[in-house]
Amino acid sequence: MKRKRILIAEDEKCMSLTLELIIERLGHEPLCVPNGNEALEVLIGNQANNTPVDLLLCDIQMPGMSGTTLIETMRRRRIATPVLVITGYGDKELLVQLMRLGCRDFIDKPFSPQQIEERVSILVADINSHEAEVKRQEFFAAVGEVARSTVHDINNAICGTLGYADMLREETPVDHPLHSRASKIYASVSRAAEICRDLLSQDPSSVMQQHVKTDLNILVERAAALLSDVLPDTIRVTTNGSGMPTWYPADPRQLQQALLNLGFNAADAMPAGGEVRLGIHARDNADDPVAQAIESLGGRSCIEIAVSDTGSGIPQNVLPRIFDEGFTTKSNGTGIGLPTVKRIVEAHGGTIEVDSQIGRGTTFRLLFPLGQPVEESSDGPMPNASVSLDGATAAVERAC
Repeated sequence: MKRKRILIAEDEKCMSLTLELIIERLGHEPLCVPNGNEALEVLIGNQANNTPVDLLLCDIQMPGMSGTTLIETMRRRRIATPVLVITGYGDKELLVQLMRLGCRDFIDKPFSPQQIEERVSILVADINSHEAEVKRQEFFAAVGEVARSTVHDINNAICGTLGYADMLREETPVDHPLHSRASKIYASVSRAAEICRDLLSQDPSSVMQQHVKTDLNILVERAAALLSDVLPDTIRVTTNGSGMPTWYPADPRQLQQALLNLGFNAADAMPAGGEVRLGIHARDNADDPVAQAIESLGGRSCIEIAVSDTGSGIPQNVLPRIFDEGFTTKSNGTGIGLPTVKRIVEAHGGTIEVDSQIGRGTTFRLLFPLGQPVEESSDGPMPNASVSLDGATAAVERAC
């Protein structure tokens, strides 16, 4: 595998040295900085010098610029480096925020060297090639100057508001009535920031994607593990895999984001708690009720990834509009989550179906036709892996 540049942002010297040794042992190049400010300088400088950082290992609590602010700043500056967050605080609300910002994975302190090796190895394996990232940046560069300037100005205003809302939320006691209101303000402004980012990528189909040989079982298990760690304790996350590798040409990062979006939406439909189920299996056009959808994909069989919940369900008069851009029934919704999921699925040659019953829950089915050609990356296919859920960690066993 090609040697990767991995940036370590950690203010504790002992911890930084440990991470540096682990990265060197994996055969990659470690770059160590003590805070978010210096990490941002390295990310920007390396990107300008055409030597981009391949992965960022980032602590949350650091002097100066925190890890959270660093990730938010990276998103605003369109720095697409994948992030593995290291946290000792286990703040589920914060982790949900980071995942929505594009954070790829997280690990709680204390951790073993083996856990870091496993997480880094699986993330490095599915990092997009540098050539694909250059094409992505060229797309953003082609966005009109007027549009970019306008969104930039809006972002500046939003960032200030977001910062003050975050301060208000942190300084207000949790049991104070204003804490809930401050949290809602923060969530609303965060969604406004998402709209700005969506404006900068309003035609994602024009961005060249590199689809690599991916075991969808691993993708489903990893998404379930992340959801289990960040959703409230009142929500149980379960999986039902096929038990065998299910290979498909995919962009693992985008498909994982689609599954996380569906998981977060499922949680929103169960404010009092419930169950989110992720399953994957093959089916043919003899199976109902998705036979027609399978035939529309041009084949007799497909892979189905299902995300189900035990929530309140979606009214029948609302179902036809849930994938419409901008449509939402939430008071603080933006109507971009499900359309984004639909675009990701269709970009992978698939389709999405939904079945919902009031008071009994909702199931989203992501259908992908079997027999799609697989283009492997220059580093070879994504390695096979099996994920087992154990508390806040997921042990990944790599195989040849």
